[in-house]
Amino acid sequence: MQFREGYHDYSIVTGGLQVFPRLIAAEHHLDFEREPVTSGVPELDQLLGGGLDRGTTTLLIGPAGSGKSSVATQYVVEMAKLGERAAVFAFDETLGILTARAEALGLPLRQQIRSGAVSARQIDPAEISPGEFAWTVVKSVEAGCKLIVIDSLNGYLNAMPGEKYLNNQLHELTSYLNQQGVITILVMAQHGMVTALEAPVDLSYLCDTVVNMRYFEAAGQMRQSISVIKKRSGNHERSIREFTLAGGHGVRIGPPLKDFHGILTGAPQFGGARRDHAILWAGKMKAVAKLNRIGKPESPRIDGKASKPSAERTDERIFVIAPIGGDANAIATLLTNNGFQAFVCESRQPASSKSSAPGLW
Repeated sequence: MQFREGYHDYSIVTGGLQVFPRLIAAEHHLDFEREPVTSGVPELDQLLGGGLDRGTTTLLIGPAGSGKSSVATQYVVEMAKLGERAAVFAFDETLGILTARAEALGLPLRQQIRSGAVSARQIDPAEISPGEFAWTVVKSVEAGCKLIVIDSLNGYLNAMPGEKYLNNQLHELTSYLNQQGVITILVMAQHGMVTALEAPVDLSYLCDTVVNMRYFEAAGQMRQSISVIKKRSGNHERSIREFTLAGGHGVRIGPPLKDFHGILTGAPQFGGARRDHAILWAGKMKAVAKLNRIGKPESPRIDGKASKPSAERTDERIFVIAPIGGDANAIATLLTNNGFQAFVCESRQPASSKSSAPGLW
C-alpha cells in the first residue's frame, strides 16, 4: 500500500475530517517558457532587467509603509490586463483596505476581482494551518493563476509553529510554484523604520529576486528608494532609484540617485555639484513652473500649431521643476506651441549650453 510519510495538517469540519496532504514539489512539474513579464511601469522593468521572470520567486522587503504591497498590487493589476489570472493572499490587511488603497492609486483592482480576473482572499493566521494554506494555493494554481502574492510573510509566520517549520513549508511551496511557471511575490516587513532594520527571518536564499525598499532623509524630507539586490534568472539594474506613490497614477519611479551615497543607511550624503537651481524629482504628477517673460506671443494657440512670437525679447528664462522627463517634455511642447522657446536638458548644464536662445532647463 502506498502512503505519504510525514505530518499532515487536517481540520475538523461538518461530516468528518478534511486532510491536507503534505506538498511535495518534486511530484509537480510543468514545461513552460521562462520569459519576463512587465509590470506596466517602464522604470521598474528597467530595474528588474525587463520584468519578473515566470517560474521565479521575488521577495519585496522593507519597513512598514514603504510601498511593498503597492508594488505587488501593480503587478497583479498588470497581469490581469494581460489576460492572466492572479491570486492575492492577504494576511495583514482586510480586502476593503486593499482595494481602497489600489483605487486611490488608480489601479482597478476592485473591478478585476469582481470580473474574476483576480482572486483575493483574506487569511486569518490563527484560523488556518500551513498545510491548509498550501492546499489553498495549489487549488488557485490549478484554477489557472499565473501570479501568486503572499502579503505578508510576517502574517504567514504567525501561522507556523516555528521558524524552522516556516523554512521547510515555504521551500516546498515556492519550489512547487516555480515548477508550475508561476510568478510568486512574497512581501516581508522589516522591524524598524529608517536605520537598523531587521527581518524577522532570513528567507532571501529561497528567493530568486530580492527587491529592497527603504526610507531615507534628504533636504528635510522623508523619501523612499527602491533597488534590486539580486536576480538569479538574469541581469538587473544595480542603481538605486527614488520611489513614490502618486494618487491616481500608481507607482512612480525616478531616475537613479547618482548624486547621493549612503542611501541604504537612511541618512545619505549629497555628493553632486552645487548649482543655483536644482532640478529635483518631486514624486508627484505635477510640475511647479516659474514663468518669466521671454517675449509675449502674438496669439497663443492650443491646437498643436505654434504662434509666431514677437521680436521683442528679454534675457529672462523659464525654470521648470518636473517629476520625470516625460512631464518636462510635455511642458516644453505646450510652451513651444504657445510661441515660447523651450529646451529640455538631460544634463546638469542649463539650456544656454545648447543654444544661445532663452529656454527651459
